[in-house]
Parts: sequence; C-alpha cells; structure tokens
Amino acid sequence: MAKRRDWLIDIRKRLGLSVPEIAEKVGVAEPTWYNYENGHRTPRGYKALHIANTLGFPVDYFFCDDVRDSRHFKEVI
Repeated sequence: MAKRRDWLIDIRKRLGLSVPEIAEKVGVAEPTWYNYENGHRTPRGYKALHIANTLGFPVDYFFCDDVRDSRHFKEVI
C-alpha cells in the first residue's frame, strides 16, 4: 500500500501553491504531482533532485521510509 507523503503536501501548502501551480513550477503534469503526494510514484534521478532543490528540502526524503516531522519545514522554508 502506498504511503501518503504528508510532508510533501505540507511543503506545498506552506508555499501557498495549488497542485497546478506546483506541478508547473517543478515541471511535471498535475496527475504526476498527485501521485508523488499520494505515494503512488517517486520521482527518479534528476527530477527528484530538481524538486528537492526547487522546494528546499533534502532529496533523500523521497527515498526514506521513516515518517518526517512536518514541523522541520518551518526551518527549511
């Protein structure tokens, strides 16, 4: 079962962006972004690095199974 990425949703909301806006900002289709947030897809290679750099979080967040504390992003964003 896919694990929803609440931390990614939290970053998007803290940036004040809708899904269409963030998808355009990082260069993916809206359904792809929804799949990232819902844990159905994981960006690979350059795309993962681009998203992490653009939104200001460590790229390894996409690849770790532990739960991230969204309070950490107050410092990141």
